[in-house]
Amino acid sequence: MYEDWLAEVAPGDEDEPYRGTLALSDQGCGGLSILVVSGPARGRVTDNGGSREGPIFTGDRDFLSWYERWLDAVLAGERHFR
Repeated sequence: MYEDWLAEVAPGDEDEPYRGTLALSDQGCGGLSILVVSGPARGRVTDNGGSREGPIFTGDRDFLSWYERWLDAVLAGERHFR
């Protein structure tokens, strides 16, 4: 378990827990796809369901790979993307 993964992935504080990140998409039910823009995981995309268990990084090596995969899914008519 990774009690405070945000402190290591994108340091912030309780008022701004996602500092150093950029929300890319809302997955519903509190889930977000988040781009880390600073810190050691910079450039990676993580899916966050609001849990403190830690990040679930996508298999994509960087944002461009994630974005291309998302575009392919949209063009293929997929209604859900992870």
